[in-house]
Amino acid sequence: MNLTQAAGFFRFLAHFENAALVFALRMGWVRLPLFLYRLRNGAQTYEFLARPRACTGSDLFILREALVDESYREILPLLGKAPLRMVDLGANLGAVTVWFHRVHGLREAFCFEPDADSFQLCEFNLRRNECHGATAYPHAVSATSGEANISTDPDRPAQSSLYRKDVTKNPGSQTVKVVAFAEWLEEHPGDFDLLKCDCEGAEWAILEKTPECFARFKVVVIEVHRNPISQRPLSDFPDVLSRQGFTTLRWDGHCNGLYIGQRASG
Repeated sequence: MNLTQAAGFFRFLAHFENAALVFALRMGWVRLPLFLYRLRNGAQTYEFLARPRACTGSDLFILREALVDESYREILPLLGKAPLRMVDLGANLGAVTVWFHRVHGLREAFCFEPDADSFQLCEFNLRRNECHGATAYPHAVSATSGEANISTDPDRPAQSSLYRKDVTKNPGSQTVKVVAFAEWLEEHPGDFDLLKCDCEGAEWAILEKTPECFARFKVVVIEVHRNPISQRPLSDFPDVLSRQGFTTLRWDGHCNGLYIGQRASG
């Protein structure tokens, strides 16, 4: 960690109640399997149960990105004034859904998180932050339904993936139910305001086999990963969505970068 990063981290710590303990957990001086983080950003206060990890700080980074840096604020002008109907693929701790609940308002939210530990934390955090319109599912989402092994890393739980090589040899792998996105959408009629997608490669399976799924959403925010399905290049991603009626508003053009698209109304 260089001086600039250290200064940024200490500014981040200032948002927390018991900042000294949060710092000690991050440094590994105190070890706990779970910790209830209480933080404030402006008028908003949050409580999140998460996993302190001295080696990566993975959960802490998610809280920082969603609740303090407010990385999704740039799409608020695209969403109108009414409470949102949204889907969160790769919900992890539930931080993004809770942020939209607090800052914009939710009518309905559907949160998918296949990692067993992360799912339990997501359910707890949605309730703890009074996100009553949200439903959490312990499933992965892809183009076809069934069961699959996901690769998990205890130090980086947000990176659980269906597509990592040698997943069955990973001692942390889990067998999970996989839901076909098109089938799930058929069971939930009507349009959605927002799709937030961070599902470690499954976005490509949906894009390749059932791209029409995306047309059910007015705005999509997708973290795009390496294509594990085919040789189709990264540059094809916005092109396929444009054929589903989306205008590209942001395209980072690299792995783990963002695509933000808005579908023309009517």
